[in-house]
Amino acid sequence: MAAMQAKMWITPDSEFGLVSLMIEDTETGAVVGHVLGPKEFDALQQATREAADRAESTDDHVQINLAEILDH
Repeated sequence: MAAMQAKMWITPDSEFGLVSLMIEDTETGAVVGHVLGPKEFDALQQATREAADRAESTDDHVQINLAEILDH
């Protein structure tokens, strides 16, 4: 499976205690949304920290596999 280049943003909703994840495919413009549960949000935060650490140490592109994080 080829990697997708995407923009990602997270929006917290403190009223309902939810976090929504929006992903935009930069090639097609398609947008996908997903509501994150607490475990998914924690896993995404951890994966993002690890990716940032790898990017700092290698000055290379890094990937986050969202399929491993998001419950289906």
